Amino acid sequence: MWRTGTSKSWNMTRQKQGLVKEAQELMISYWSQTYSLESLEQNKIQARSSYDQTLNRLSAGMSTQAQVLSAQEAVTSADASLLSAQSSLGQTKETLCLMLGWTYGAQVDIGDVPEPDLEGMTAINLEEDVSRGVENNYSLKILEKKIANAKSGTNKTSLEQSLKSQKETAASSIKNAYESMMISKSDYEQALNTYEIEAAAMETAERKMAAGTTTRNDYVTQQTAFAAAQVNVRTQKLALLKAQWNTVGRWTDWRPCHRHVSIWETE
Repeated sequence: MWRTGTSKSWNMTRQKQGLVKEAQELMISYWSQTYSLESLEQNKIQARSSYDQTLNRLSAGMSTQAQVLSAQEAVTSADASLLSAQSSLGQTKETLCLMLGWTYGAQVDIGDVPEPDLEGMTAINLEEDVSRGVENNYSLKILEKKIANAKSGTNKTSLEQSLKSQKETAASSIKNAYESMMISKSDYEQALNTYEIEAAAMETAERKMAAGTTTRNDYVTQQTAFAAAQVNVRTQKLALLKAQWNTVGRWTDWRPCHRHVSIWETE
């Protein structure tokens, strides 16, 4: 029989890892909603700009009342989406802070997420990680203990076959997580490239606006494209961090809430 203390220690470790992962995923959800909110705010600005332009065109006899109503509906829809997103974000923040030990309604500042470790991802030795991951797999450890304590030859053979199958499944899971991480890394790097293009276009739009060689609506349109690229970079960063967690199993020195003991630091 394996020692009770060892089993309890493994159980506690699994529970801790599960809680940490749940908190980290909730943190990702919080920041994802925060970034989406920024995009929705910019959409509202663009909808209002388009509405104002449509009104001006109506006064000049260049648009119809139906077009004005359509533009007005777009503003109303943008307002509704923004309000809904703000409510959802507030609920997510409340849930996260309650999970981390704060009382309901406490004023808590949420810390930012870390930057992805791109160099570390490139340096990963997949073969070594698969071997280490299988070796440290909790379920496999339990199965190995059962095999060691098996009295029946038939039962032991069955358990050994199960162990072999589960090791293959665990190894495959690690490889899949690694491949997903590298795909997320590529998506993040592509988002960065798109952002640089939109940032350059934004600088050009600002110069044109200052020189009076572009319209307000065209300027706002570029603002919206730039904001979307910015949000996409941040969203892809979150996806990459989540993929990194699923592959590496931890993030280093991440403090989700100021004034709170960090559960994100490595031991």
